[in-house]
Amino acid sequence: AVITLAVFMLLEYNKPKEVNWFPSFATHHKIPYGTKVINDLMSQKYGDKMIAVTRPPYEYLKQNDSISGTYFLLNNGLDLDKIEAEKLLEWTAKGNTLFLAGSSFGHTLSNELNFEIRTLYSDNIQANFYMQLVNPRLKSDKPIVFSKKSNVTYFEEIDTLNTTVLGVIDNFETISLKNANVIKQEYGDGKIILSTFPEAFSNYFILDNSNNTNFTAGL
Repeated sequence: AVITLAVFMLLEYNKPKEVNWFPSFATHHKIPYGTKVINDLMSQKYGDKMIAVTRPPYEYLKQNDSISGTYFLLNNGLDLDKIEAEKLLEWTAKGNTLFLAGSSFGHTLSNELNFEIRTLYSDNIQANFYMQLVNPRLKSDKPIVFSKKSNVTYFEEIDTLNTTVLGVIDNFETISLKNANVIKQEYGDGKIILSTFPEAFSNYFILDNSNNTNFTAGL
């Protein structure tokens, strides 16, 4: 019995650890959907100019109303409530940049910026999604391929007069320009950039290959 137990314990010890695919997007997580890599890269590039905010946007901006620059907020979903969204918009309108990456953004923001989000499902066994940046200077020779999700979100409707499409996504390699997943809109004296693909900033996506890294850098 002792020998059997010892063998069992040895087998359990030598078993490969299961990969944790939880979409935490936490800056200190090294798991695939953590964001330690992008956080470290941005820290190296911006140094003291980058501030890690651990409080809700409304609370932080209320106490730091005079701060200027870019507010980058990333999560699996960003369903901002009315108070949070209005505070961010008020700050952006003063000449700042708001960059949000999430699969959703809440009703206040969608109503204010006139967009609607829909879900796009994979159309093949491999569950491949294909992405491309629109700017010719940033556009890769081949679409970026992502195959770790069965569905993604995109902007089905946008305010075409005031919105610039920066990136597109599709479940076919021939990407439809209608499926925008990164957009930009001027707001007051500032601008807002929205991405429905937060995975572009994850450890897994950035480290998977150099094309992915360039895609994220282009954003």
